[in-house]
Amino acid sequence: MKTPYITLDLFKLPESPRAAILGSSLILHDNFERKIRWDHAETTDFRDIPIKLSSTMTLFFCLDGEAHLRGSMKEFVMKKNDVVFAKSGLFGEVNNMSKDIKFAFVAMNEDFYYPILNSFDMSKLQKNLVSNPVCSLPEYSITECVTLYNMIKERLNHHKNDLLQEEIIKGYLQALIFNVYSQYMMASKNDKGNQPKLTRQQDIFNQFMELLQENYTKERNLNYYAERLCITPRYLSRIIHSVSGHFASNHIDLFVIAESKQLLRSKKYTILQVSEMLNFTSQSLFGRYFKKFTGYSPKQYQDLE
Repeated sequence: MKTPYITLDLFKLPESPRAAILGSSLILHDNFERKIRWDHAETTDFRDIPIKLSSTMTLFFCLDGEAHLRGSMKEFVMKKNDVVFAKSGLFGEVNNMSKDIKFAFVAMNEDFYYPILNSFDMSKLQKNLVSNPVCSLPEYSITECVTLYNMIKERLNHHKNDLLQEEIIKGYLQALIFNVYSQYMMASKNDKGNQPKLTRQQDIFNQFMELLQENYTKERNLNYYAERLCITPRYLSRIIHSVSGHFASNHIDLFVIAESKQLLRSKKYTILQVSEMLNFTSQSLFGRYFKKFTGYSPKQYQDLE
């Protein structure tokens, strides 16, 4: 019997001889040097099952063939030179892949990639990933991405003991992510006048995400967002769950915790300042909230290497 969903969590993934791995921080996987066994469980077991990303960001490059995906109540087809950029949350389902598919997959945990994304406007990133999960890359960009991917893979497989290994990999990875995200931003600008008509549920979801991006540091109460959208909290949560696989309150918590982690790891602010920046009434309340979702107190998290 198949499970309701597959959780992708780098901290819990078993090591595979087919993957290039940096501890529980980063994993690279591709089929450059081997054929896919289409009748094997590792290929068939994940089809048509939602894949839930847990504290993980992924990049999936389709370099040839096709991959058929579903996410946020939409069907997507990835073709040659397409990429999917996905953050924590419900990524979607892989419905099918053509037998000539050639792919490269990168996954990293949030503590590893957030420092890389510190210079991004995270709200814009989130908005683009919700509305445009699949992006087509021009030939020069996909060539550069594959080169960077192979450079990271080479380091992971053959230069494990080099000094500053992690810092070098982060440099390559930063270039890879910036390359992909720049294409998302350009595609977003070009597509503004050609957006398909949204369903009522998709429209509510997009409005909620925009409100959340603007107000999550000030408002964590579901009633606030429901009132702004002129619907009941229960209806809002049901719609958001239908579209994304998470209830509205889960999205609020994801935003607040992600922001908390960035602020704490930057070490530019005291824990009291972070709690005030996120509109908590006291440092102790912020501490309980943070530990509930991370398992660490803010101080413990701030001191993590």
